[in-house]
Amino acid sequence: PTFGPALAGALEDLETGAGFALFTGFPFARYSYDEALLCYAIVSAHLGVIVEQTHKGDRKIDVTDKGLPYDHKTRGYSSNKLLPFHTDGADIVGLLSLGKAAEGGLSILVSAASVYNAILAERPDLLAVLQRGFHHHRRGEHEAGEAAVSAERIPVFAFHVGILHCCYNRNPVEWAVKDGVVLTDLEHEALDYFDAVAARPEMQIRMELEPGDIQYVNNYAVLHSRTEYRDDGAHKRHLVRMWVNAHDTRRAGP
Repeated sequence: PTFGPALAGALEDLETGAGFALFTGFPFARYSYDEALLCYAIVSAHLGVIVEQTHKGDRKIDVTDKGLPYDHKTRGYSSNKLLPFHTDGADIVGLLSLGKAAEGGLSILVSAASVYNAILAERPDLLAVLQRGFHHHRRGEHEAGEAAVSAERIPVFAFHVGILHCCYNRNPVEWAVKDGVVLTDLEHEALDYFDAVAARPEMQIRMELEPGDIQYVNNYAVLHSRTEYRDDGAHKRHLVRMWVNAHDTRRAGP
């Protein structure tokens, strides 16, 4: 009864507003790790259905520096390296902050519609390439016997019932080349231009997630990135990621 209006407002922001919402002051210090995750899951479940993030069935991911490289055999959440702008694999991605780094680790958001509009105005010839899309390397998130690369091209930009959807992650596109996918010069140019537009400072909102913050992002409307970071003995960046498919969303394309 008390928190309901705030949750409703967050869902409205995610669906028809800026495409993200941030709650601050979550009192995680009162709880054990498991209790804090349960509270986080309850809040997330008001926005939709918490879904699996890996082929192993994980419904929560601890985003910490595990000392692993960021390449086609690992996932970015196990590294402290820069994560380029991308979208995740569900309607909404949530991040609960339990600790921040000694240095770096900023969360950066960019409007997919703003990127689309800039390319439309400046290089409309590249939109056909981006709307055709790319094959993605599946980074080990597939069953035995299945192909390592997506069978279908995944559009970067697509319209469904008149509403823009964005799905972008350049690294899996580049890593698909290792398994025989060929990228043309024009496709490289389109990817480079997309990245250059997203890198413009005026396109970005930057935030440092403080312990107790919960950030939710609409993956079809907003791209997110993370700067490289460094932990030390007193400061360790620790986020917990959940993926949520919204109960009722305008962006429900195939």
